[in-house]
Amino acid sequence: MTTPRAPASPASVVPHRRSMFGLASASSRRGATFGALGAVSGVAACVVVVGGLMWSAATGQAPASRHPTIFGGSLVLDDYRPLTVIDLATGAVTVQLEGVYAQVGASTYADVEAVPTSAGTMLVNRATGAFNMLGQDNYVLGPPTNGISLGPLAGETSAAGYADAAAAYIVRYAPSSTVSLVDASTVVRGAQALSAGGRQATQPVGFVRLADHPVDEAGGAAVADGALWILAGGHGRCAVVRVAPSAQGGQGLAATARSSFPAACSQGALESSSGAVALARPGVVRLFEGAGPPHLVAFPGTAHASQFLPVQGVTGGFWFLARLPSGWTVFGLSAAGRPSGPRPLDALGPGAVPAVPAYSAGSVYTLDQDQPGQPSLWAIQPVTGEMKTVPGAPAYPAESVTEKAGFQGAQVLVDGPRVIFNNPESLLAVVIFTDGSHAPVVVNKSDAVEVSAAGPGDVNVKREKPKPQPKTPAPGAAPTTTPTTLVQPIVVQPVTQQVDCASTTEKPYAPQISSVSPSDEAALVVWSYHLLAEQDCLPSTWSVTVTALGGAAQPARHVQLVDGQEQLLFAGLQPGTAYQAVVTAYIGRESTSSTPVNFTTTAVGPGQPAFVNAAANGQGGWVVSWTACHGPACEVPAASWTVIGSSCGTSFIGQAPKLEVRGSQTSVTLNAANDLGLLGDSLNFSVQGVSSAGLVGAPTSSRQCSASWQQPDAATMRLLAAGDPQGQSITAVLKLVVLSSASSVLADGGNQVTYTYSVNGRSSGPTSSQDADITGLDPAKQYQASVVVTPVGHPGAAVTVTSAAFGRTIPWPGQLQMQVNATVGHDPNTGTVVAQFVDLPAGAFRAQGDITCGSETLPVTGTVVTGRLTTKLDLDQMGGDCSLVLALNSTLTPDPFGVPSPELTAPFSVGAPPVYHFKAVADAGCRPTCSTLAVTVAYEGIGQPAGTDWQVVATGTGGCTATTSSAALAGFPVTLPWPVTCAVPSITVSWLYLGVAGNAVATVAKPRKKARALPCSALSNARS
Repeated sequence: MTTPRAPASPASVVPHRRSMFGLASASSRRGATFGALGAVSGVAACVVVVGGLMWSAATGQAPASRHPTIFGGSLVLDDYRPLTVIDLATGAVTVQLEGVYAQVGASTYADVEAVPTSAGTMLVNRATGAFNMLGQDNYVLGPPTNGISLGPLAGETSAAGYADAAAAYIVRYAPSSTVSLVDASTVVRGAQALSAGGRQATQPVGFVRLADHPVDEAGGAAVADGALWILAGGHGRCAVVRVAPSAQGGQGLAATARSSFPAACSQGALESSSGAVALARPGVVRLFEGAGPPHLVAFPGTAHASQFLPVQGVTGGFWFLARLPSGWTVFGLSAAGRPSGPRPLDALGPGAVPAVPAYSAGSVYTLDQDQPGQPSLWAIQPVTGEMKTVPGAPAYPAESVTEKAGFQGAQVLVDGPRVIFNNPESLLAVVIFTDGSHAPVVVNKSDAVEVSAAGPGDVNVKREKPKPQPKTPAPGAAPTTTPTTLVQPIVVQPVTQQVDCASTTEKPYAPQISSVSPSDEAALVVWSYHLLAEQDCLPSTWSVTVTALGGAAQPARHVQLVDGQEQLLFAGLQPGTAYQAVVTAYIGRESTSSTPVNFTTTAVGPGQPAFVNAAANGQGGWVVSWTACHGPACEVPAASWTVIGSSCGTSFIGQAPKLEVRGSQTSVTLNAANDLGLLGDSLNFSVQGVSSAGLVGAPTSSRQCSASWQQPDAATMRLLAAGDPQGQSITAVLKLVVLSSASSVLADGGNQVTYTYSVNGRSSGPTSSQDADITGLDPAKQYQASVVVTPVGHPGAAVTVTSAAFGRTIPWPGQLQMQVNATVGHDPNTGTVVAQFVDLPAGAFRAQGDITCGSETLPVTGTVVTGRLTTKLDLDQMGGDCSLVLALNSTLTPDPFGVPSPELTAPFSVGAPPVYHFKAVADAGCRPTCSTLAVTVAYEGIGQPAGTDWQVVATGTGGCTATTSSAALAGFPVTLPWPVTCAVPSITVSWLYLGVAGNAVATVAKPRKKARALPCSALSNARS
């Protein structure tokens, strides 16, 4: 229908300008893909300021036919709505790329990936790989619809683009995956072929079919020095494949396997930096530089990692995040190959799902996609692992309290000193200026003016845009309502400024509600308005009316006005309620309403509890109590409550405790009698209600963590004690052990206990160690040790464990020595012998031993005084070369050594051996009847020889039958009786004195009788 119109006013002359969002920024890196929502949407422009944003839906004004100019370098953000462009210089929102999904043949905005290159921004269809390009003349180089196709691919599941200077690699994932290298010339040739009616697939710069299936996930691919590195594999083995231009490749690309590992590709992550590529794997990083084999750098702390995330934007090194059983850690590799970390990230537990992080100005930025509510924005110091929320932007903002967006697929983008947190489901984004030039800026995407890269009059700008289907809710989450979508394509004509819309009486056409996307307390109403002739005016104002159906309470503001935009988040609705929406367009005083659209808000579970408290009860469990929700926002009662425990800090539990209790309860005890095996774990707890319809409400968590504990069990512990000699004292070596039938947690009553050890008034602790040493104990005494086991913070529950009696003597010093010095006094017949003991320990000692000079021995005993023993020596009896042998005994009680010392021996010399002259003299004669001859042994010398050493033996020769006589002499002279039975007797007398042998021979010369006198003569005087 054409309505009557006022006469057209003359058109104003406006210089034609074109938008500049087709240029690339200085950064040419592409982040890792994120599945359906994608990762980096692309840098779009880098131009000087030449004009303002002149195209707007101003009140009652016809749209101008010129495009806006984007200020400075820009970035395109992924969204469920038209992709938004922001100015990187200021963080301000500029335009939304309306209808851009049609320019690559996609059905939704979420299917468009913008890949920045140095020649423009490559647009890639995530589902098919079809592409187009925003060139430096600000428009797409290819066709305005459907883009350039790479041809059919059987079983294709998705596609992703990776920037490489002025070109881009496009990977299409299928049972037989492919890689294509495309650039601006590819787009131009494809557009020319389409305009000429060509139906064949466009030939890319390079093409290769992969032998293995690549992974489409974070860390699955990286670009370095013109080559695409990807992880591809199957059947439990993954290859690192390098795809690069090659004249020998047949179709311009060649794929070469550079390395492999025996595991799924999901257990590795690639990242590039300064021309090198690093592959993170459990326990090791493989560094690829040049054509040689990879250099391996060990990271033992990541040996049990189950997932790795690359950190984007790093130059001169690499950083990665690793998921360990205890939670996430950060580790890295410098440009010189030096490892750093891993360092634990305390705020990211094992259940966290970090967005692929970005690096800028020394910090790593990320958020936990699985954190309830509005997630924290984290700035991490990778060298230390310290985590702090971003100053000025601690959490991801919400446009209003009614906005409830999921954060699976949230992005962290980086372009030099700019880090952008963008969640495609949210109406807001955050820009961080890491150079400190600005405070963080919150971007409202809906403030952007809608433009088209296909030129004025693009039919996709004002037609209905299909919305993506909401994601499948997680198990246990409240069900969502599929958005109501109305699609009525209309061919739209270009518009001009031929009409003065401020004074027109034109009646507006009926607006068309494109979709209604309800949540529990709000609904996003999106509509469109079509200009069918050049003289048509845009409505100046819109109203959105929402009416409750079925007798439900009406919204407090059931009519809301809108200026300058074609969507409204209508808040103030009730969960699970049927409504009807009507949009009315106004031009001047004329208005026309849309066809009503019915929708139902999402049903919700009970309101979250007002307060949750959890405290350990001292009997191995926790008492969790809560206060139910009260007030207007708590209209759904809880039929039951779900109580869930979560591990705190670096602790980890294999299965989180979860209990269901009646709705009438407001407290419960968990882990009573350790029935859940959680004694000693540190947990906090959340409580959420469940309605009679099975809908789950929002949880409320306890404010702090607490560890369960109970009194330690002394009967299951033993204190082992032994003495260890240390110098002249004893060290008590103590060890607390748990009997094999019990666990240490049950014995200690938890994981947080201290031990205080004591022996004989000396103590050690409190300490967390089950071993202790207590020094300075006296040896050879009996002791009994004890240990007090105390739960931290609960001294009244302490128990004491005692050891068996123990004691220990000490050994004599191994360096104990004796030095002897002997002198002759004023009396030449007397000497003094002094024994000096070296390294003699402290104490009181008595010595006992002997002095030996030749064959003479003198017993020695005495008390050691100041380390010395002094004794006298009779030089008439002993002298010359002698030795002293002593053993020491402690006179202390008890004896610290328990046994005498080893014998100490030292030589010495004093005086000279005694000198004597001995002679043997026979009787003068003997009668024939004489039967005995007397032989006398005498001496000449000073003093009496020491007779105790003498032994004299007389023997006969010449066949005599005389017997031998011997005697141990006690004094001199001595007479030896000799029987005379020999015809010619010959007598030899031998003796031993002071170890020296001597002898003399006595011969009978004459008998005593005159007739037969036998002379006797003394022969052979000898000296000892």
